[in-house]
Amino acid sequence: MASAIQTLRQSEALPALLDVVRRFVGAQKASIYLRGPNAWELHISEGWTSDDEFPRSIPFSNPVLARVDKGETLSLMEVKDEGDT
Repeated sequence: MASAIQTLRQSEALPALLDVVRRFVGAQKASIYLRGPNAWELHISEGWTSDDEFPRSIPFSNPVLARVDKGETLSLMEVKDEGDT
C-alpha cells in the first residue's frame, strides 16, 4: 500500500494516508497538518463533527511539533503533556 500511496498526487495521497492511520491505529478522528509559511495548517480531517473543537492551524512553537520540525522522530508516549500539546 505504501508504494501505491507514493505514486499519488498530494490530493489523492492525503486521504489515503488518513485512511491508513485510521485503519491501523483505530483512530475515530484524525487530521493531517502540513507545514505552512507561518504555522502547521490543517489539510484534511476525518471523523470530526461540527461540535468538535480542534485547531485549524498549530503554531510552530507547539512543543511536540517544534521537535518534529527539527527532524526528531518521537512517539507521543515520549512527550510529557503540558496542556497545549
